[in-house]
Amino acid sequence: MAVLGGSATVGTATSAGSRRSTSRPATPEEIAGVVAFLSSDDAGFVAGVTIPIDGGLTAK
Repeated sequence: MAVLGGSATVGTATSAGSRRSTSRPATPEEIAGVVAFLSSDDAGFVAGVTIPIDGGLTAK
């Protein structure tokens, strides 16, 4: 299942060495994609988490 306008895929793991930052602010469409997912039935078990929409800038 693709989210965020098809740019990310749920369930795809990345290693710490392969993470990349976009080095730019999120667009309204990218933020709307996350909001749409969290508002959907697919996010039924998402609770009590902070989801940064920052292009990977805070990824460790």
